[in-house]
Amino acid sequence: MSERFPDDAEVARRLAETRGAVLDATRRVRSPRHSTRVRVAGLLAATGTVVALTAGTVVVVTASDDDISANVDCYETADLDSPIVRVALSPTELDEGKQPDPVALCVEMWRQGVLGQAPDATPDADSNFPVPALAGCELRNGVGAAFPLGTHATARDLCEALGLGEWDSD
Repeated sequence: MSERFPDDAEVARRLAETRGAVLDATRRVRSPRHSTRVRVAGLLAATGTVVALTAGTVVVVTASDDDISANVDCYETADLDSPIVRVALSPTELDEGKQPDPVALCVEMWRQGVLGQAPDATPDADSNFPVPALAGCELRNGVGAAFPLGTHATARDLCEALGLGEWDSD
């Protein structure tokens, strides 16, 4: 199962919907037919909803330190909208303090046929599938990712084209 984080446009859309709901609630609360107590309670409820939704959106967009240090996203194409496989380090590797290497982990996903294979693809004599040249990039949320280089000459070129930073293994 792959997880998708909302892009900036989706976050902006959600916040706009929330703001609209708060303004609608505020207009209804200001009706002269309601008492001050009802207006204050409605305004507090609307404010709490906005705060909760905003915090929830921020949590969805920002990866935790555990996600950053324990997970890598492997992309099937050089496109942020392409299918991904999330690879997690084992608890033993985490206990040993290993940092995830997006390229090395994703090479294994390609080699095992988890990514990028046609339905009728067959492995070679050693049960390995073909692996394209991969580039390591850092996603906007800090998680490491690997993409096939495709037509890009270097990892830096690919990462810049995607609006991402190049993965720093240190």
